[in-house]
Amino acid sequence: MGKQINYWLGYTDFLQIAQAALDCGCVIIKPVSEKLIYGQTLDIVTENQHRYYFYLQEKSGGIKNMFLPHTWH
Repeated sequence: MGKQINYWLGYTDFLQIAQAALDCGCVIIKPVSEKLIYGQTLDIVTENQHRYYFYLQEKSGGIKNMFLPHTWH
């Protein structure tokens, strides 16, 4: 089951969130024209693209024991 959350962030702030998602095992999905581009590095994130999806494949046991790193200051 998926959940959609919409946020409006600056590019630098979004890079931090994207990296945290990658560290947790997410794949970043970037819609371009009529196709989807999948990436597992920050190279997929560009400043002029404003829509991304994060996909975390469900594994047995779920993600109960996975936490995003605490990076707030």
